[in-house]
Amino acid sequence: YYSWTSFFKEAIGSTVGIASAIVLVCLLVMICFIIANAKTSRALRFLFTEFSKISAGCGVGSINYTKNREVDNVIESFNRMIESLTALNAEMVEQKTRSLRLQVENIEFQLDSLYAQINKHFLINVLSAVRSLVNTGEAEKAKACLENLGDFLRYSLSMENISTLDKELESIKLYLEIQKVRFPKIGFSILCDDEARGLAVPKMILQPVVENAFSHSRTKKISVSVVCKKRPYGAAVFVFNDGGGLEEQRAAEVNTALRAGLSPQGTSGNRLALSNIQKRIRLSVGEGSSIRIRAVRGGALTFIRLALQKKEEKHV
Repeated sequence: YYSWTSFFKEAIGSTVGIASAIVLVCLLVMICFIIANAKTSRALRFLFTEFSKISAGCGVGSINYTKNREVDNVIESFNRMIESLTALNAEMVEQKTRSLRLQVENIEFQLDSLYAQINKHFLINVLSAVRSLVNTGEAEKAKACLENLGDFLRYSLSMENISTLDKELESIKLYLEIQKVRFPKIGFSILCDDEARGLAVPKMILQPVVENAFSHSRTKKISVSVVCKKRPYGAAVFVFNDGGGLEEQRAAEVNTALRAGLSPQGTSGNRLALSNIQKRIRLSVGEGSSIRIRAVRGGALTFIRLALQKKEEKHV
């Protein structure tokens, strides 16, 4: 039998051997783990280095991929986030730029409204016509004309820059009623689809077009027709007058300039020209909006395309 001394010696020897074996196995496992994850460690160090550069203010950009799947998944998520933020930032800058451009255009429009659209000649002519009505005893007609003039001026000189197509048509009706006092032989008609009436548009985009019918007409007996149709892209507005005065060559020159975003050469004193209207509807309604003119038999046709979304422009 074993003595107590021998028993303890063997037990200690066995414990040391087992511990040594366990330590050896652990070392082997650690070595294998380090070798197996060497690429992961390098990839992680690379990733931490890139993050440190970004934190230091060296600029934010996409990170190159490594050959480690787990780390590449993190990098892919980060790159997608950066792409989303970049796109969002670009969109915000574009929206802010468009907003500033629209503000500038609206300021210019207000000035043009004061100095051009409601010009002194228009007011003088209307007041002269009213005086003639009073002198001939047609007080009711004079009163109606002054009421129409007041409503028209109230709308055109208001501080609101955005209106609706329905309000625009109402202002055109007032304008034509006023002009009818000066030119009793004129006629006009205004038609609009109900679905298009609520479309938001810049204020005073139709009046300059209608005014051109009187400015360039070869006769005082003219008819003006305004038709608004609902379209999938928004709305289409057609303004026709039979006063003549527009040649096909001139219409082609104007349309060429409008397609290029330029002001047509030889434009008369009306500072709210077609190019200005086109700029405003593109800023306020949509970039696919446009305005074109066409010489037709005995008159002129103006087409205004109010496109709510960016679509390829269709020439008229």
